Amino acid sequence: MKNVLAILSFATCWQTAAAQPALSPRLDSIVQQFVQHRQFSGTVLLAKGDQLLYHKAFGPADREKGVANQPTTNFNIASVGKTYTAALVGLLASQGKIDLQQRFRHYFPEFSSPNLSDKLTIHHLLTHTGGTNNYMEHPDFEAKRRKLKSINDVMPLVTSMPLSFQPGERYEYSNSGFVLLGKLIEKVTGLSYPEALQAYLFRPAGITNSYLHYPATFIAPTEAVPYYVFSQKSFVNATEDEFPPFSDGGMQSNVADMWQFAKWLLKQPETVTEPLWTQRVPAPHHYGYGWNVETRYDRKTVGHSGGGHGFSTDFRMVPADGFIVVVMANNRTNVRDITTAMLDLVYTGIWKAPKAYQSSLLLDEIDRRGLEPVKEELALALQRGQAPGQRDWIGLIDALSQLKRQPEALALVQLAAMHLPKESWPLNVAGNLYREMGRADLAKEYFQKALAVEPNNPWTKAQLEKL
Repeated sequence: MKNVLAILSFATCWQTAAAQPALSPRLDSIVQQFVQHRQFSGTVLLAKGDQLLYHKAFGPADREKGVANQPTTNFNIASVGKTYTAALVGLLASQGKIDLQQRFRHYFPEFSSPNLSDKLTIHHLLTHTGGTNNYMEHPDFEAKRRKLKSINDVMPLVTSMPLSFQPGERYEYSNSGFVLLGKLIEKVTGLSYPEALQAYLFRPAGITNSYLHYPATFIAPTEAVPYYVFSQKSFVNATEDEFPPFSDGGMQSNVADMWQFAKWLLKQPETVTEPLWTQRVPAPHHYGYGWNVETRYDRKTVGHSGGGHGFSTDFRMVPADGFIVVVMANNRTNVRDITTAMLDLVYTGIWKAPKAYQSSLLLDEIDRRGLEPVKEELALALQRGQAPGQRDWIGLIDALSQLKRQPEALALVQLAAMHLPKESWPLNVAGNLYREMGRADLAKEYFQKALAVEPNNPWTKAQLEKL
């Protein structure tokens, strides 16, 4: 019992760097702690305007071949690409080519889909308040994924999904909404979305090594290979799971190119940037037009996070002071913690030190001692109210599933379901596991149980519809 309880009670701590005079060693200290906890493998950049303060690479770009990440290595930046789409829309709006308050149908009267409301505006799309859903949840997406090469290819999936709510009713993150914005960019420029990026952003900003290409080559060190990294012994190559890139994300880029993008933005007139960096959706979402907008250090900070199956990126700027932080990883992790720690160091000299993920430590214990003793200790922890939180439970179960250890994953999720009868997530996770195992009958049974606990859960309803 000692091992699991020690894992579950692992405390967060804060560290100060006041005794170290130079910035680079302090930043090294921060990043290395994330590396040691298996929470980071990738590249990092910190700059102030045109002044580069820190630029380094860590860990393997290709674990199977032993190829290291380089400062120039490209990563899939996932939804951070939405900042490029928003910047393009903002630039075109400043030129009078797009009206941000105009209805989407004004630009596309030929669209007959009943799923695109007459009330849907460009403002709604930029703020995720249009109810435009997520094309990746379309029942046909996975079967068609490898054939989707352009925005025109993916548009049928976007327009065939009904709105999840009427425009303006609430915030709900929507990849489909940013595909529609990409289609709008193509309409007003007469260029494909990648061509518009080149003409309006990449060439003016000096961005030379970023592109949208599917499937990516993932040949290291030019491009990092994506991974799920779970324990000291276990990782899974996630190349086959990556999504095609469109105007909602998926660009291949590197930290130096994103620095170029940030510098270009900082030099644009307020007519371009102010609409983007004005908060329009309040906490907890803190969203402007395609950008997260928050107040930290008594200053406005803007940026975006992105994550694929085996990639994670975070991009932050403090426009008033010119600070730019970019962190790219080729493992699925929360790199926002790194950008936050780096900016905390710059502004306060104190940062939040990372703690190891409980899911990773528990998997270490299972690998070391076997499932049964760890399961028994988790059962006792559940009885005492000391069990892992939902995120750690799901992380552990997902790790076992990705490692093709479904029986162990099912044993743990059933343990959680037994001790947490008022929670729907263990039942949803069990349903998902059974679906992965080809047991549609049991998947349906568990999704129905989850719906009985939480009748209005839209995700559970969508899974049942797929079955």
